[in-house]
Amino acid sequence: MLQLKYVIEEIYSIRFIKDTSSLKSQLNKNPDIDACDPFPIFVVDFFINKFVKKPIVDQHALDLLMSIDHFKDFSHEIQIFRKFLTEEYDTDDLIFFLFVRSCIEKELKIMFIEKAREEIRAPISEEKDLKNSGSIYLNIRVCLKSKIIN
Repeated sequence: MLQLKYVIEEIYSIRFIKDTSSLKSQLNKNPDIDACDPFPIFVVDFFINKFVKKPIVDQHALDLLMSIDHFKDFSHEIQIFRKFLTEEYDTDDLIFFLFVRSCIEKELKIMFIEKAREEIRAPISEEKDLKNSGSIYLNIRVCLKSKIIN
């Protein structure tokens, strides 16, 4: 499950970078361009860019889907990712979600991808439960003062 969470963080990070650069270019050049790919297509493109060879891309995509299906009841993070992947949540929801995550990272001075990487490296204890260990909260005032584009 920790490896799955890391892959999810990797995908979110790349998507946020892509979306913010697209929004910046739209503001500077052509506001009529909608450069946001549907999330499932983005995820396939992510694997194509990362692994290049079709059999490896297909295997990682299948592994992702199987892992999501297996762990969906153990983690809210995985449930949310699954809803983006099935487009139960749309692209606007994804952009807002990634923006809020960015605000949390800035305010709490954490990087979700680094946190996921550290969890993979940390020794796993026998008692460690698969359920989420805690939640992160950020008040509305902090969210409103943050900017999506610096």
